[in-house]
Amino acid sequence: MSLEKPTVLTEDERRKTEQRILSDAELIKEGAEVKEDGRLEVTKNQHTQAKNEHPKTRFYGETETRRGAKFSVGWDQYAKEYSLYIPGTADPGDEVILLGTNREFAEGVYRTLAIEALKIGADIPYTRKIAQKIVDAFYAEHENRKRN
Repeated sequence: MSLEKPTVLTEDERRKTEQRILSDAELIKEGAEVKEDGRLEVTKNQHTQAKNEHPKTRFYGETETRRGAKFSVGWDQYAKEYSLYIPGTADPGDEVILLGTNREFAEGVYRTLAIEALKIGADIPYTRKIAQKIVDAFYAEHENRKRN
């Protein structure tokens, strides 16, 4: 019998996992059920509440490059924060980058990524790579502003 070495998560993966666990726990506390196959089934009330939660104040943007890379930034109802979604990445865990609750931050990330990805006609892997660099740069700038 061989023991597999546990996978070490990156900081971003740990943050995503923690946010999902906390979000799922809150949904379960409010009536959602974990089904036999592991799916989380929310109540009708929870579904309606998520659909109606301040839709006019939320930012949403979607772009597709000429090389087929699609991405969007929008409010994630379950994580309760903005997320950058890039479908089709090699690792499904890399499809989402959580951005926090600040609308201006999310819009800035989206606009910067849209400009860069469209300018160079990025494919999916390169879009994911530059997305992470942009998010990291925005976080660093945000932290510098908080310190000053």
